[in-house]
Amino acid sequence: MGKILSVTGMPGSGKTTFAVNLACGLAERDKIVILLAAELNYGTLQSFFGTTIEDGKGIFASLSDKTEQPEKMLTQCNKINDNIYLMGIPNENYDVHTDGLEDLKVDQLLRRLSMISDYLIIDCTSDLYNGITIMGIEKADHIYCLYKSVSNAAFWHRSWVPVLMQLSDVPICPIITEHQLGCDPNTLVKAIDIEPFAFLPNVPTASILENMGTPIFLEKRKIASLFSFNKKEDVFRYQLVIKNIVDALIIGKDN
Repeated sequence: MGKILSVTGMPGSGKTTFAVNLACGLAERDKIVILLAAELNYGTLQSFFGTTIEDGKGIFASLSDKTEQPEKMLTQCNKINDNIYLMGIPNENYDVHTDGLEDLKVDQLLRRLSMISDYLIIDCTSDLYNGITIMGIEKADHIYCLYKSVSNAAFWHRSWVPVLMQLSDVPICPIITEHQLGCDPNTLVKAIDIEPFAFLPNVPTASILENMGTPIFLEKRKIASLFSFNKKEDVFRYQLVIKNIVDALIIGKDN
């Protein structure tokens, strides 16, 4: 059975970007990776890979009583890497779900997806009523918690991290993301009294790369020459952090 990696974080922390690039790093090491979005209102993963989750596929279809093989509801990212599969909300979602998600069905889905992959990465929300997020944290083998280096990160930390600790006994890996207009990351670390697992640099062209359907981890071009406001060193630093985390997972240092 594969490992479940749950990624959570405050709004604007680069949580989804991290989950996407972690998936790319693992896939490049010949690991089968399923990337599951807990966001149930709209698609969040497709743009990063320049792909489409078709109507009739995705999270709600996989939880349907009519679906015996949820793996058929996955979308393969063959434009980026055949080892990456997505599950989330379709590009055009016409389903209205007002009755929530059944815990048993979510549990069964996570078990099934982890059985057919080396790593199941869950891009969690900060919604206590989101069944995929809560179950994903409870079942996680590793939890990565992203902080945006701004002052209100301390308030988010004091509200959300105690919830994580109630849901799971797994050690939380705090990741600090630099922010162009934010505070000094080290000041934040002292304010909330945590030991950072990693620091992620601010990548000014992250949104441009997303629009191009190119994850940061896979950016090979000299994009600094195309966009003068970008520092290519930030792209390389981001890639190096992802590589180090991938190494820790595969080699077993993070077990």
